[in-house]
Amino acid sequence: MAQYPTLESTISQVMEAVLVLAKPSAQQHNHGKSRLHGHLFTHPLELSLIIQAGLPYALFEVIYKKALLSEKEWSHILDISEKTLGRYAKEGPDFRFRRYQSEKILDVAQVTDLGLSFFDTPEGYRQWLDTPNYMFREQKPIELLSDAHGCSLLCDELGRLEYGLFT
Repeated sequence: MAQYPTLESTISQVMEAVLVLAKPSAQQHNHGKSRLHGHLFTHPLELSLIIQAGLPYALFEVIYKKALLSEKEWSHILDISEKTLGRYAKEGPDFRFRRYQSEKILDVAQVTDLGLSFFDTPEGYRQWLDTPNYMFREQKPIELLSDAHGCSLLCDELGRLEYGLFT
C-alpha cells in the first residue's frame, strides 16, 4: 500500500520550496519558468488539503515577503481589516487562515511565482503589477489579485508574455 504524505509534511515541503525561491537576477533569469511550478502548483490535491486545513500563518509570512505586497494590499485581497491581519500575526505561526483566505493566498503566491520568474527583478514585477494594462481594460494587474478568476487571468497573461505573445 502506498504511503501518502501527511498534511504537515506537505506544508513543510511547500514552505521549503517557497523559501528556496531566490530573487531572480540577470544571471539567474530562467525565461519565465516557474521555480515552484513543479513543487507546488502542479499538485492540486496537496493544495486542496492545505486549503481545507487552513494555510498556517508561518507559510503566509513566507509568501507575504515574496509577494511584494503591503499589509494594506493583503488586507484588501483577503477582505479583512489590517487590524485583523495584525491580530492573526499575534496569534503565532500556528494560526490557520480560513479556507477562502488560504485559497486567495495560494492564488497570489502562484501569480507571484510566475511574475518573479518572468521579470528580471522584483522591482520589474512590482512595476508590472502597478501599471494599467490594455489586456485588463486599463486596470492594474494588482487590482485583479483579490479573486481566483483575476489571478487566473494574470497567470495566463504572464504565460503569454513568456512565449512572446503580445496582443
